[in-house]
Amino acid sequence: GVQTCALPICSNLSEDCRLGWNINPSYAKVSEAKKLCRPPRGDLTVTEQAAWVPLQSLLNHTASRLVELQEEYIKTMHQRKGVVTSTAILTCTWGFDGSSSQSNYKQRFQNVEEQHTSPPDDSSLFATTVIPLKLESTSGDIIWMNQTPQSVRFCRPLHLRFAKETADLILNEKAAVEAEITKLLELIVDIEDGHSIQISYNLHLTVIDGKVLSAITNTPSSQSCPLCGAPPSSFNNLANFQTKYQAQDDRLKYGISPLHAKIRLFEFCLHLSYKLEIKCWQARGPIKQRAVQEKKQAVQDMMKQRMGLLVDVPKQGSGTSNDGNTARRAFEQYSLFASILGLDEDFVKGLRTLLITISLPLPINHVAFGEFCRRLAELYIKLYPWFYMPVTAHKILVHGESIVAASALPLGSMGEEAAESRNKKIGRAQSELQSHHDL
Repeated sequence: GVQTCALPICSNLSEDCRLGWNINPSYAKVSEAKKLCRPPRGDLTVTEQAAWVPLQSLLNHTASRLVELQEEYIKTMHQRKGVVTSTAILTCTWGFDGSSSQSNYKQRFQNVEEQHTSPPDDSSLFATTVIPLKLESTSGDIIWMNQTPQSVRFCRPLHLRFAKETADLILNEKAAVEAEITKLLELIVDIEDGHSIQISYNLHLTVIDGKVLSAITNTPSSQSCPLCGAPPSSFNNLANFQTKYQAQDDRLKYGISPLHAKIRLFEFCLHLSYKLEIKCWQARGPIKQRAVQEKKQAVQDMMKQRMGLLVDVPKQGSGTSNDGNTARRAFEQYSLFASILGLDEDFVKGLRTLLITISLPLPINHVAFGEFCRRLAELYIKLYPWFYMPVTAHKILVHGESIVAASALPLGSMGEEAAESRNKKIGRAQSELQSHHDL
C-alpha cells in the first residue's frame, strides 16, 4: 500500500504528495528513461581497450533529444512564422585529453589489438568528448542554449581508450574525427501535427590543453608560442609582435583553454616570486639556486599558513598540488596573494580580471579586451623585464584580442573544464566496476 509521508518538508510540496499519493516513478520507469538518454545500443562498440560511438550517431541522438525537449517552442516558432518546417544548426565543441592518474589493476587484457607493440596500460586514459552548446534556427531563433557549458552533465564521450597521450595519438585522433565531420549528414526530426525540423552540425575543436595545441600546430617546443612561433626570449619585446611574429589565422580558432590558463598563470606568479631576489629568468649556479629554494620554501609556508593552500607540492603519480581550485582561491584573494609573493597588486589583480573574463560564457568586446591586455603587458615589462613571461601569458596578453575576435562563441563556452571533470568521473566509474568485478 501507499504510505503517507509525515516529514515536515512535505508541507511545501504539491497537494498530491501531502495527500500520500505515490507520485514518484518506479525504478523500472527510471531505468527505461536512462536508456533513452544514450545512443542506440547497436551503435556502441566496446572492447577491452576502447569504447566508441560514431560521431553521426552521437550528434543525431543529441539533436533528437534537444528537439524533444523543446518541441513546444519549435511548434510555437513555426506558428509565428507560418511554416511547418524549419532548419537549424547545432553548434558543439569537441576535443581530447589524456589522463595518467587512472587506477592500474592486477589484470591482463585477453585480446590485445595487433597494432599495439606492447600490452595496453589501463593507468592511462585518452578521451575524446563532444559538448553541445547551442541549437539555433537559421532565421536566428535560439531553440536551446547550454546555460552551463562547462558542466560535466553536457560533456558526451565520443571515444575512450586505454592509451598514453602522445603527439602521434593526438594527430591520428584529430584526423579521424575530422574525417567523420566531413561526412556528417543533416538530420530531419519529425514533430507531431506535421511539423519537422532539419538540423545540420557545426563543430569547433577547442576542448584541448596546451600540450594538444602544441601537437596539432607542430610547435617544436612547449615553451614557444603555438600561434606565432616566437621563442620565450622574444616574449618581453612587444615590438616584435607588430612586425616579426604574428599569429597565424588558422590557429586562432583553437581558443584559450581557460582552466589551464588559470593554473599556468597561477604558477607564473609563483615562479616569478621565487626569483625576485636574484632577478634572473634562470637560476644558474649554487648560490642562486639556493636563494630560489629558500624563497620557494618561504612562499610555500606562507601560503599554507595564511591561505590554507598547498602550492608546488609533488603529487603521487604525476603533477603537483597546483590545480584549478588552488588557483581560483589564490586569485580570489588577490591582495593577500600578491602580498605573500611580493608582487605588484595591480598586476595580480589584472591577471585575475583576465581569468574571470575568459571564463564567463558571455560575449567579449575584443577591442577593449585587447587594450586591457596591452596595458597589463606593458605594466609587466616595466616591473619585471628580467623574467620572460610564460607561453600562456604571452598567448593571452599578445594574441588575446585576435583569439576573441576569431571565436565563434564566448571563450568561456568553449573551454576544456567539462572534459577534465569527465575524466575524473570515468576514473571513478572504472574503480567502481573493478571493485564489483573483484567481489
